[in-house]
Amino acid sequence: MESKQRGRLASWTGRPDLLRYVAIALCAACVLGYAAIGAGLIYPQTADGVSLPRFGFSTAAAFGLGVALLAVRPGRVVWTLGAAFMVFVIVAYVLVAPERQPPFEAYGIALKLAQAAILAALLGLLANDRSART
Repeated sequence: MESKQRGRLASWTGRPDLLRYVAIALCAACVLGYAAIGAGLIYPQTADGVSLPRFGFSTAAAFGLGVALLAVRPGRVVWTLGAAFMVFVIVAYVLVAPERQPPFEAYGIALKLAQAAILAALLGLLANDRSART
């Protein structure tokens, strides 16, 4: 069983360009999703809630920076920082959920699934880089 799992991992981590392109595409999708939130296309702005334009556009900009860095300057530092950012946004979503109504919604969960896939791709890139060094 363990060797079968290693084989699957090796098939993914052995293709760093594919992993990087997947991460770039999913980051770009997150840019569009958060920009739609900022533009008010997904959720209505409430009087007492977080400023959706500020939240949506700043988060879209952060993912846009991720797209640019992954495209122009890939490497261990970018992958590590990107993975840490993905963990942060996923954990923050879960921690803030009790304060929202509804706590979880389909659009937010879809973004988190994309971010979990980005995290997996970045970890795959890090694992490939580590195995290439040994």
